[in-house]
Amino acid sequence: MKKFFGVFVLIFVVAFGAFVLVTTLNSTESDQPTQTELNLKEKFDSCCDQIYPFYASLDEEEKNYYVKLCAGFEDYSETVKLITSDSKSDIKEANEWVNENYRYVAYEQPDYFWVDPNSFTLKELSQGKQYSLSIDIKYNVSEKEAKEKKKEYDAVVNEIVEGAVSKEYLFDAVLYAYDTILEKTDYDHSLAEETKTDLIGFSAYGCLVEGKTVCSGYTLAFTSIMQKLGLTCGAEFDAEAEKEDADGGHVWNYCKLGSDYYYFDLTWDDTGFDSDELRQYLDYTHNFFAVTEKELSYTHESMKSEPTSPECTAVGYNYYTYMGYDCGNYSFSKMKTIAEKQRNNDFVVVKFNTPSERIKAERELFKNEKFYDMFPGVKQVKYIASASGLQLYLFFDK
Repeated sequence: MKKFFGVFVLIFVVAFGAFVLVTTLNSTESDQPTQTELNLKEKFDSCCDQIYPFYASLDEEEKNYYVKLCAGFEDYSETVKLITSDSKSDIKEANEWVNENYRYVAYEQPDYFWVDPNSFTLKELSQGKQYSLSIDIKYNVSEKEAKEKKKEYDAVVNEIVEGAVSKEYLFDAVLYAYDTILEKTDYDHSLAEETKTDLIGFSAYGCLVEGKTVCSGYTLAFTSIMQKLGLTCGAEFDAEAEKEDADGGHVWNYCKLGSDYYYFDLTWDDTGFDSDELRQYLDYTHNFFAVTEKELSYTHESMKSEPTSPECTAVGYNYYTYMGYDCGNYSFSKMKTIAEKQRNNDFVVVKFNTPSERIKAERELFKNEKFYDMFPGVKQVKYIASASGLQLYLFFDK
């Protein structure tokens, strides 16, 4: 096992938007960096490789756009000038970069929950032979309300981080944060259907403070906590979310534990998504805790053929592997050993390599009536497969 050590991190910003282009004239604003920009750049540069992998991947000009956006979020600026140039091609390139990457800036800075995640406006300005590009940032609450809500938000985040840091091992720290977020939050189906009424519900604040959110809120909340633990964590969007003007789609996390990357999907571990049957018994599961791309593909049909996140193929920190609940290919003796480890639990859960191996287990245990050899004294059992088909849950009447 690997020892865990906590690293306190910074609190910054975020949002993701729809894009509109308008043209106007005249601009006399200074291009000198503000103090907020200087402070943020110093912080981002000091830990970008570990905490902010998207920022670290940018060239200097792109980092400048990133910092200006974040400074605008932090200062609650309505308009931020991004670039001034005597070349229209520079303006065009900056315009394209913001349209393509605003979402990634927003999701890498989840603590700016007051920014409207769905809308911004880009403006090309001209004065003589000088051209510039500015952005109008949209906010979902007033500046005064944002400051008030930030106190609530910081208190919840700090409490979770403190609880995680108190754990001795990395796995336990991440599991504590994961479970705490799931315990605090319910998936808000009405919010998912009505995207214009409660924009703050899509944020980390909606997840951690209001306790109701959708996939974006789960993802942003987990990113925020992992960053403050000193872990590399980001967002992966499916192909539907990547479409131009997409209102739908799905987003989940990738996170680096030890030397390897893993996927985490808190939304799907809300058992309303994993399995309708499981929801009758459990508030949440761990079927999407530190999984591989292959495992995720069983349920996430709209995964991109070329993900933007690092390769996720390791299994060492997978919940079932780490806990010793992974049977691999079915065998009666291995499954019995795993069940013994969970003797004092309210239920038994076993993971298999493929859905077909899980089906083998069901056939032998129940159709061939070997179940009572494994669980003598049990009167009745309810068995349920997870949505991916890899996990088998057993609930007993003794």
